[in-house]
Amino acid sequence: MLAYYRRCDMRDPACRMQRRLFQEEYAFWQSQLPEELDSEFEWIAEDLAFRLQHTKTYVENRLWAVYALQQLPTLHALQQALWHLDFPRLIAIANTLNVATDKSWEDLDLRLAHYLHPKRENQAIPSAKQIRRFILEYLEQEAEPEQPSQNITITPVAPGLARLEVISSEGAAETIRDAVTKLARRLECTAGEALLKMALGENPNVVVNTYEAHPARGLRTASGAKFSASELATLKASATFREVDFDAETAGYRFSQAMRASIAGRDGHCRYPDCNVAAVYCDIDHVVPYGQGGPTSPRNAQLLCRHHHNKKTKKEITCEINEHGLVTWKTKGCTILLTYPEGFFGDESCKDPPNF
Repeated sequence: MLAYYRRCDMRDPACRMQRRLFQEEYAFWQSQLPEELDSEFEWIAEDLAFRLQHTKTYVENRLWAVYALQQLPTLHALQQALWHLDFPRLIAIANTLNVATDKSWEDLDLRLAHYLHPKRENQAIPSAKQIRRFILEYLEQEAEPEQPSQNITITPVAPGLARLEVISSEGAAETIRDAVTKLARRLECTAGEALLKMALGENPNVVVNTYEAHPARGLRTASGAKFSASELATLKASATFREVDFDAETAGYRFSQAMRASIAGRDGHCRYPDCNVAAVYCDIDHVVPYGQGGPTSPRNAQLLCRHHHNKKTKKEITCEINEHGLVTWKTKGCTILLTYPEGFFGDESCKDPPNF
């Protein structure tokens, strides 16, 4: 079996043209990169930003992305062979490595090259978010963020309206979002009203799922986000533990809450290619429709946002799922694309045999 990312299929004229665009864009930024990232880098980037009418951050991100890739020789060679990484993904790599100066880039280079090498034909390339999380997982560097002197900020956005901002771990932020969203949905109110009710102790009881494969790895959200040590203690004090069962099945149409939790933990977000809508906003889709004999089981289910769920229901696109949770999509033009599950259990579900 020939393994390749779908965007690297050189039999496709559109993919060939995109490859040339990637090469030309990379060559341009490489030509603008100073020989050394010294004290002159900042004013060089600012001058270039003025000339190109881009922001300084836009320019710095691309220059730094080119520089960082050059420090990763194995990944750089893979990029030169495939041209599969666009600048959003290169920037995700560079900006994440920017906080990893005390770690060995040599080992991470090999791991990244393996991670970003296609494993199956028509495979979708990991998103920038997933690449960032892969690096942080290896570095074990998702520490508690620095807390500002005022942890909650309020910013006016319109007459009578304001935005509330809280700094927390990614895990806590996702859990708060999920809890508020579920309560707002249940009470048919706005997210702001739901948050106020929770803060005042009204109707605070909502179920939010976190996941743990083994104690050493710690609790995570469906997407794999981590919690701080103090947040973990709070969660474990009130948690109810149950086993994840991907072979569960029911005769009815509706998935049980336990099944929904299993599917969310495997998929993490909408399974449609390049869609990252979070699990809390997604529907549970019978891949083989229930009316056509499809079982109500995680093995025949996937997360889909409402928009892409409707596209599938209208048969604007079709898909199949295998026993490991890999979904193969097919457009009306017969283009095929394979998406991996990217949730907490996603890596495990793609092993052969799977081990949950």
